[in-house]
Formats: sequence, C-alpha cells, structure tokens
Amino acid sequence: MTPWRVAIDSEAGVALVTTYQRHDTVAIVDTTRRELVATIPVGDQPTEIAIDTSSHVAYILNTSDNTVSIIDIGKRTATATIGVGKKPQNLAVDPSTHTAYVTNAGDGTRLDHRALKQPNGTGPRHGPG
Repeated sequence: MTPWRVAIDSEAGVALVTTYQRHDTVAIVDTTRRELVATIPVGDQPTEIAIDTSSHVAYILNTSDNTVSIIDIGKRTATATIGVGKKPQNLAVDPSTHTAYVTNAGDGTRLDHRALKQPNGTGPRHGPG
C-alpha cells in the first residue's frame, strides 16, 4: 500500500488515505485508536480526496479511469463511481451545498452526491460552473 493523500473528518473521528499504486483503495483510520478500520476499493489510481464534513461523504478522484468514487464515511462503503472529464486534476467540495468540483484538462465537472447527477437532472456537468 502506498499512501498518497490524506483527509480528516474530525467529527467522525477518522482519517481517509488514498493508496495510489497497485491497490486502488481508500483506507479509513480511526484517529482516536490509531487503527485501520476499513479498506474500500475505488477506481484506478486514486490521487485526490475531499470530504463533505456536513454529510460525512468523501469524494475520491481516480485519475487513470476519469472517475470520482463517493464514499459514505459512516457506512464505510463506496456508494457510487461517476465519470468525469478527461484527465481529472483536482477536487474540492462545498459542504454548504454538498457539491464537489473537479478540474479536468480543459474543463470542469460539478457533482451533487445527493442526486448522483447534475442538479438539472442530466448527469455530471462538464464545463464552467
């Protein structure tokens, strides 16, 4: 396992760690007990991670297969994997709107995990906004 990125959900008491090479998983570590409590399979080469701390949902950017995996932190499971644009680069989340933003080479993607599709109902949006 090669740790790559880490993000903390302090209210849930966990750290999530992407494992970039060969394993394609996210490790969940209990920060109080300092123990690995779950290993969750995600897409190919998970490189970035962002947490919606208000809903305890993690977004994992899978660089090689152009997807984002969504993890329910409380249930410790991946609930969805959504395609995004080509060559995704970075990921951020707005916990006030439960919306994740992905920068791709040449455009962007906006994801709303509550609907698992673009707010207009058509699927993930590519391009500005």
